[in-house]
Amino acid sequence: MNMRFRRLLGMALLAGAALVVWFGLLSSFPAPSRSFLPFRFDLMEHILAFCWLALLGLLLWAPAWSVVAGLILSAGLLEIAQAAFPLHQPSIVDWGASSAGAAAGWALSVPVRRTLQKRSQARGVSGTGFCRSEDG
Repeated sequence: MNMRFRRLLGMALLAGAALVVWFGLLSSFPAPSRSFLPFRFDLMEHILAFCWLALLGLLLWAPAWSVVAGLILSAGLLEIAQAAFPLHQPSIVDWGASSAGAAAGWALSVPVRRTLQKRSQARGVSGTGFCRSEDG
């Protein structure tokens, strides 16, 4: 993987992490906008956000278990930190959704990494740019 692509992935990862912190701690959505839905839409937001972070993190770093474990830990810390903010409440369900998103990102990263590895081999470039080419 070339450096420009790695930098782009790194910027996207940092932007995603900043958005997670912003929406997790600092933003507030009016209750009526959330109450008309028949389900908790914020759970899908947790899943998508942490899936995105895991996918990008796993494209940039290895071993995979450390990236996923770090995201699960940070999701838990984010939920705990919400206790200090009056507009948010910590929730084990939210932490579970974030953890599920990190696991989904891990699962999605496997075919993406393999595809990138095949492309680099087809171009005659040695290695993929990953620390290790493991999937787990």
